[in-house]
Amino acid sequence: MHTILVPVDYSLGSRRALTFAIDLARLSQASIVLLHAFHEPLSTGNAFRVDEAIAQLEKEKNQVLEEFAREVQSDTAKNFSLKFIRPQNVAPDLPANQPLTKSGNHVLVSDTIAAGKATVKINCVSKFSLAAEAILAAAANYKPDLIIMSMRGAGAVSQAVMGSTVSEVIQSARVPVLALPAVAPSKPIRNIVFASDLTHLPEAFSLRSLQQITGLFNAHLQVLHLYQDNNPKAEQTKVLKALELLDEQLHDLDFEVHFRQEADIATGIQQFAQEQQADLLALVPHRHTFLEILFRKSVTGQFTQKANLPLFILPDPNKSHTPEPLPVRKAVNN
Repeated sequence: MHTILVPVDYSLGSRRALTFAIDLARLSQASIVLLHAFHEPLSTGNAFRVDEAIAQLEKEKNQVLEEFAREVQSDTAKNFSLKFIRPQNVAPDLPANQPLTKSGNHVLVSDTIAAGKATVKINCVSKFSLAAEAILAAAANYKPDLIIMSMRGAGAVSQAVMGSTVSEVIQSARVPVLALPAVAPSKPIRNIVFASDLTHLPEAFSLRSLQQITGLFNAHLQVLHLYQDNNPKAEQTKVLKALELLDEQLHDLDFEVHFRQEADIATGIQQFAQEQQADLLALVPHRHTFLEILFRKSVTGQFTQKANLPLFILPDPNKSHTPEPLPVRKAVNN
């Protein structure tokens, strides 16, 4: 992973998204493109000076964004831990010069989160644009490996706008989108559920993205296939090619494939995720299949509020988007 795109609106949710992105960037040695899209009335009455007014606004907004980036990086760098590990349990990949405690009972290992987060490179971009348009344009321009964003903004209006923005980005982006619940408790991602209609052969690119995110978190992967046929053996035969592709593309991962007969797709996904205590739910959009059902308004509200899970949405290979490029702003390295 090289680049992570993080759209923010300065809400608590987007602050959490940036914090999460910094953690992931440290693990993968990636850089971050931090994007703030805004749309407000222009004060100039001269139509010929609109471009100048927009450029000045973007410059001013970018100064605020750079300060936000510095503040969040500074805050995250304050969090670290000390591990007391018995000598016989020290992992072989740890450096040999780890110090012993005074008693000699433990090896003392300090995590590198504080130092690592402080060195993440962040490129700040402010754009006079509607949010979804700016995000998709930035994705086309910077070619990130991943987009990380909050599911909700600050306040009732922002929540509605941010929710629709996330839905639009998920449906149109050509890269994976990690959508984080705004109020979900922070915890390590250890268990990933990948819900997919295996009768539609998953794209190799999507599976590589899933493989990468699972490996970065050192997580356990469980694949869920929901079906309505009354013949389980026939269902397994129908998805044989998909199982072979999973075996090939996820060659360096251990995983399980679960077949569940379920009439209500959204409910089936939610129940399985809860049963397995999933920390992350991965989905692939297929036309007229369960992702479309999942993102209907009634189901979305119920699902996100009850499950409160981060969603890892892999790109729909049938979608394409070629928006205008965005300007590059200077990096912040605090």
